[in-house]
Amino acid sequence: MDVPETSMNECCQLVKENSIEGCKLASVKVVFTPWDNLRKDKTSMDIGSIGFHDSKRCTYRTISKDKSILRVILRTKSSDETPDYRKLRIERDEKERQLLKRERKGALELAKRE
Repeated sequence: MDVPETSMNECCQLVKENSIEGCKLASVKVVFTPWDNLRKDKTSMDIGSIGFHDSKRCTYRTISKDKSILRVILRTKSSDETPDYRKLRIERDEKERQLLKRERKGALELAKRE
């Protein structure tokens, strides 16, 4: 994988911290695999469990809790408020309409000059 080492460590820390069982343990084994290697059988698997098509494509990393990394990550965490997506979409569409209007006006003025 071509993910920087610092990003991998931060991801591992988040996985450990947000795991129900993992946050209680001293160290945890984290599994990395491409998404197309994941397998889910609805009939035979419990909720929350997954399998792999090819276990050779999995990479493992044992991680211990690093509070300094978690503090930095949690400091950058935004509030839990969900943004008003409808309002944001309307604002973005309006900006795009204004931009298109300006472009059309410019093209008409250029055509009139010619």
